Amino acid sequence: MKLENTDDISITSSLIGAEVLPYLVPLLIILTALFGIHHFSGVDSKVAATQQHESEVIRLSSGVIDSRTENLLPDVSYLARVTERLLSDAAADTADSDHTLLRRAFLEFSNGHQSFSQIRILDVSGEEILRANRQPDTTLLVPNEELQNKSSRYYFGSLQNLTGGEFY
Repeated sequence: MKLENTDDISITSSLIGAEVLPYLVPLLIILTALFGIHHFSGVDSKVAATQQHESEVIRLSSGVIDSRTENLLPDVSYLARVTERLLSDAAADTADSDHTLLRRAFLEFSNGHQSFSQIRILDVSGEEILRANRQPDTTLLVPNEELQNKSSRYYFGSLQNLTGGEFY
């Protein structure tokens, strides 16, 4: 089919464009705004859901940590009492200056309590007196010549501020 008058078609197109254009631009703006609101409201709700989920994970994890800590406190208290007694006995009895009884007590304790990966006793200057390292199936006491000074570690300053009966 051959068009006979192309001028009429272009005039008609221009008229339709002139009539539709004032409505088309605001319509496009409104559609873009609606899409943006829909998109960003979805993002906000996803962020809120993620934050709520993370808060719940933190709450549950905190409860697990609290219960495990509470279970460890009697053991730590026991170790503190044994250490204090055996160190005072060793000071009075030069025969145990190498802390044989203390080392034996920690070895037995550590073998029976697998929840500890490492136990250290530090003196007031940060020198290790004893260190027990838990292995998968046993506990190894670190030889005296391999004990270290821990006074430069982050936790040592906190230890200096503890009073009797407190643990770190």
